[in-house]
Amino acid sequence: MLPLREIIARAESAFAGQVVEAELEDERGVPIYEVKVLTRGGRVVKVRYDARTGALLTSNDKDGRR
Repeated sequence: MLPLREIIARAESAFAGQVVEAELEDERGVPIYEVKVLTRGGRVVKVRYDARTGALLTSNDKDGRR
């Protein structure tokens, strides 16, 4: 499993903002990091990463990012 600090760095870089909340969840045996990023534009983007691989699973970003 990847350390939380690595996931935070990925989220802040990908969504140009600052992580304001992060938690580790277990979804049917799969560890998932759920992260909220406050963007420079003042929006909060909720993203989910696979905790084992660091792959971005979902986001609610409306600017074309996944």
